[in-house]
Amino acid sequence: MGYDCVPGINPGNGHYGSKPGYTLESGRKIGSVYEHLKEGCPQMMDSIYLTPTRSDPYDPYILTCLLDLGKYNHPKLLKKLNKIKPKADKKIGWKLRYSTSCRYRDWDRAKGGYYIWGVEDNIAAR
Repeated sequence: MGYDCVPGINPGNGHYGSKPGYTLESGRKIGSVYEHLKEGCPQMMDSIYLTPTRSDPYDPYILTCLLDLGKYNHPKLLKKLNKIKPKADKKIGWKLRYSTSCRYRDWDRAKGGYYIWGVEDNIAAR
């Protein structure tokens, strides 16, 4: 699982392309999902959920659920975000994403925008 700009990730579904010996297929190595050289694209090795983290970590919840890319400006991420924002008051389906789906998404309110459990306002309208 990863962001569209990570080498090997299938755009739009967040899943790593099937390569023998990578990620959960054998559990031995995770390749470019963990570390890559794409400028402006999040690397798993920088996630705040891994210890030890690097000097400038990111929180996947903020990127994926709150749609706040912060310093990440890879064209593939920005392109998808620019498709989400104009639809702020319309249905935003699961296919319109630049990463794996946010597990805290409130799908009961999805017909009117992009909502997260526990957050009253429409995230896409921010």
